Amino acid sequence: MLIKICGLTRVEEAAYVNRNQVDFAEIEAASLPMLEAFPDITVTPVPTSGFTHVAMNTEKAPFDDVRVRQAINYAINRENIVNVIYEGEAEENSNLCAKSRYGYSDDQFQYTYDPEKAKELLAEAGVEEGTDLGPILCAEKYSNLATVIQADLAAVGLQTSIEVKEFNAYIGQLTSGDFGLCALEMTLEGDTQMLEYALTTPFIGMANNARYSDEAMDQLFEDARVEPDNDARLAIFDEIFTKAQEEAIYAVICNPQILYAYNKNLTVT
Repeated sequence: MLIKICGLTRVEEAAYVNRNQVDFAEIEAASLPMLEAFPDITVTPVPTSGFTHVAMNTEKAPFDDVRVRQAINYAINRENIVNVIYEGEAEENSNLCAKSRYGYSDDQFQYTYDPEKAKELLAEAGVEEGTDLGPILCAEKYSNLATVIQADLAAVGLQTSIEVKEFNAYIGQLTSGDFGLCALEMTLEGDTQMLEYALTTPFIGMANNARYSDEAMDQLFEDARVEPDNDARLAIFDEIFTKAQEEAIYAVICNPQILYAYNKNLTVT
């Protein structure tokens, strides 16, 4: 029997599965250690193209400097976040385009964990050690993620605080641009064209959390929209994601998997 309970957090749903009160639920990675102790519960990971990231408000200094955005990308220990926040159930990836998604290429640049490179870029940008970048905005569900990011930034001399908001207030602050840094997950499923929501001017105040505006990027997505030839369209997307990486528009961390927990005796008729 399939039971759906609305209004529960994923941790609460995991607890209901554990007590055999729910046969099937989507759970948070934090619930994995609890559920793995019970042989009657199976957890199945499902890859997605959703991405965990730090949004840097490109309308505000110092995030309007590409060197600062690149430095933040180098400062983040993605492997550690995958292990600590996602219990290993995510794929490291600094590219906005998931590795399984149309348009991704291994030739597109990947940021690695390199604190010394981050410090060099910050020095080039004139950002002094101990500079306070202000708060990292997040919803409660992303507060642990923000805490780990805060520690990574501190290791390269960047100070931050954490500003946790109720979800609706958080969304309002994010979409209005009232932030410098924001830690979150986002999913733009469907055709790769959907990533224009995160990268083009018309979607500032919606899903373009970086508030990034560039005429060339806008035109590339328009070109991809109308290009009928597959190879030519792939080449356009390669240009898009190469540009996005070079300009460090976001600090993408990983692609988390969706985790489904269910009673191993569950049958569907």
